[in-house]
Amino acid sequence: MRVEAVILSYKNFQRTTKLCLDTIIPQIKNTSIRLSVFDNASPDNTQEQLKIYHNQNNQNNQNNQFNLILNSENLGFAGGFNKIFKNLDADWYLLIDSDAAFPKGSIASMLEALTKAKENEKIIGPITNNAGTCQHVIFEATDMIEIFNESLKLVSSGADFLIPIYRADFFCVAIRSDLWEKLNGLSEEYGRGYFEDFDFCMRAKNLGYQSYIFEKWFVYHQGSAVFKLDSSQKELIRKNRNIFVLNFPHAELRHRREDIFHLISIYKKNRIIESNIYKNRIKYLLNDVPRSFFKRLIWKKKLRQYIHPM
Repeated sequence: MRVEAVILSYKNFQRTTKLCLDTIIPQIKNTSIRLSVFDNASPDNTQEQLKIYHNQNNQNNQNNQFNLILNSENLGFAGGFNKIFKNLDADWYLLIDSDAAFPKGSIASMLEALTKAKENEKIIGPITNNAGTCQHVIFEATDMIEIFNESLKLVSSGADFLIPIYRADFFCVAIRSDLWEKLNGLSEEYGRGYFEDFDFCMRAKNLGYQSYIFEKWFVYHQGSAVFKLDSSQKELIRKNRNIFVLNFPHAELRHRREDIFHLISIYKKNRIIESNIYKNRIKYLLNDVPRSFFKRLIWKKKLRQYIHPM
């Protein structure tokens, strides 16, 4: 099984891409994974720092080399991944945003997920500390290392099978290359980014392919919890949301709580309601309630019908 992993880099090298590389490189030694970093025309000194890091890494780690591509223009999230995967060949493509980080054992768990995947299971994501989908789990800790440590206990209780979900968050996702090619990669209609992952999942769904998560695979995600959105990003999200709705008028724009609620029946059906991760999900649902008084009443009634408070 050949895996091509690509980190899409864009500015803030020390806070993002370096952390991602530092945590993934030790884990890909003696695996079938080939790693590339594609820098999307960073406006700061990230490309220079990447050159230094790349040279030092390849001198010190003969078996841990990675390919470095420095682009001269910003192609956006979709355009960056589309460009590099045109020149790669593998069974699976692993898309990694630069603000992801991999605790010990994460890559081994990812490979386990890919091994378990049936031929029609072509989109697989991890659980994480920061996502807008049911991939999101909650942590008492806020420090990354502490979250790493907590995640080890959490994933040990995770379901040992791929769980179907409505859509996956592409901060880190494994996609079979044949599906990627069938869909011609990510839609570049969304410009610099936002909603192209949702778009891909919906196009895959239209062909009969579901998205999945593997709860024994955890990847840390900095996301907007660390990097606050500026006004231009917020405007881009609004614009791209409108594009997405026009393209997929029947798609469900689920709130994260609704997405997580959908998992409860799967846990009960498979009798894993005593697990730590199930309890984590329930804790989230009991605490993340709607702001509106009437919506909050409806939500709590819904929870009482299906969930016994802990």
